[in-house]
Amino acid sequence: REGVNSDKVVKIPHGFDLENFTADEEKTEALKKQYGLEGHYPVIGSIGRFIHWKGVQNIVPAFKSLLNAHPQAKLVLANATGPFSSEIFRLLKDNLEERNYVTIEFERNVFALYRTFDAFVHVPVNRDFEAFGQVYVEALAMKVPSVFTLAGVANDFIFDKENAIVVPYNDSEAIAEGLNLILRDDELRNRIIKRGKEDVWRMFHSERFGAQLDALYTGLMS
Repeated sequence: REGVNSDKVVKIPHGFDLENFTADEEKTEALKKQYGLEGHYPVIGSIGRFIHWKGVQNIVPAFKSLLNAHPQAKLVLANATGPFSSEIFRLLKDNLEERNYVTIEFERNVFALYRTFDAFVHVPVNRDFEAFGQVYVEALAMKVPSVFTLAGVANDFIFDKENAIVVPYNDSEAIAEGLNLILRDDELRNRIIKRGKEDVWRMFHSERFGAQLDALYTGLMS
């Protein structure tokens, strides 16, 4: 796309110490109590700053639709700060009752927070706006069934109904349908959870990153 000869490009994904992507039950239960999630099902989570291209404005109406089938659902919006905040808070106020959502500016125990989610949503509005998108890796590593649009690194490893549910950009109805599918289809949900974690460990483990980087330098020096 930038006019560089493909023979001159080597793509090496980020590497993570995935063994550290974990949370104990005590911390998870503490967060459920802290954020008023007890007694709510499903808990739908999203972690992303309030910036237009993150697509949070499309999650709110999708969640409102989900309430028709799941009136006890609760929406968790974490990293809830940014230049689009006034618009998002207006959407929340106009569309949802306060008992059905919580916003979190910062949570240190992010992996415990993932454990509180029954499903996760990350839906940027364009394939190119997300430089990488670490939440794609985190959510699947934490075994949270997810609804995604394809942006950043998701273009390289996320496949519809294989390791996540993929929806079109700017489509609240499709987001709601994807969430409902995850919640009602046990076989699909279990499959994408299993495959999602496997794909993350296969592609993004720090050992693989180190091996690929070593191979690149060895090849350049030979």
